[in-house]
Amino acid sequence: LAGCGDVAVKADPKLPAALVSQLPLTVGVFYGSNFRSYIHREDRWGAGYVVDLGAGHVSLADRLFELEFKHTVPVESLSSAPQDPVLAAIVEPRIERYSFLTARDTGGQYFAVTIDYRLNLFNAAGERIDSFTFVGYGSAPSKGVKSEAPLFIATQAAMRDAAAKFLVQFPEQATVKKL
Repeated sequence: LAGCGDVAVKADPKLPAALVSQLPLTVGVFYGSNFRSYIHREDRWGAGYVVDLGAGHVSLADRLFELEFKHTVPVESLSSAPQDPVLAAIVEPRIERYSFLTARDTGGQYFAVTIDYRLNLFNAAGERIDSFTFVGYGSAPSKGVKSEAPLFIATQAAMRDAAAKFLVQFPEQATVKKL
């Protein structure tokens, strides 16, 4: 994936089987461009880092929403959300920030990743009714001089961490309980 010292990572999360009770809700799912095509670019220590999070996050979110809700319905636009009386709500996941530390930043020991997420909750008319944040943390031991593998592993771990928090914490939110 890397050439000329640059580092390229593409998120491809693997989620273990989750033991959660599905919420008896039908929700719309809207993926904006922020989520669908999120790419983090950064230059550090003389190397360019490109972390493609979009497609991997859409796959992960699809799986999470299937686990969390009885039914999901794709929503193409919040401005023309389906006026379906069956929809309890519409969810919109967003990536607010991706940050990482390299082995060089941590003294050669490990790579660390933090991903800040926001999950906006809308009513069926497309009006925002609540917003939640989830932060995922991940790390991986540094191995050799290559950066791709540990950054990839740390990114996956951060995604799994946030996914677990969503599955456990989201149903406990007051707004969600009202639905």
